[in-house]
Amino acid sequence: MAAVPDMHRFRKSSHSDSTGECVEVALNIAHTVAVRDSKTHPAGPTLLLTPTAWRTFHTALQADSPSVERYVNKS
Repeated sequence: MAAVPDMHRFRKSSHSDSTGECVEVALNIAHTVAVRDSKTHPAGPTLLLTPTAWRTFHTALQADSPSVERYVNKS
């Protein structure tokens, strides 16, 4: 996890809901995809992923793959 300056353009997930359960993603960082929880912004941590790791994670989420369980704690 790392601090990422606000100059990066984060956008909320299209699947975010009105309760504030939101994930924000910034794709405008060279060779990096930044992911953060909008509830903890700006002081909270930011997860920095390689584009390959992001694509793998995103594809698994879209497919509702069982492999997502190792990435996400669905309580």
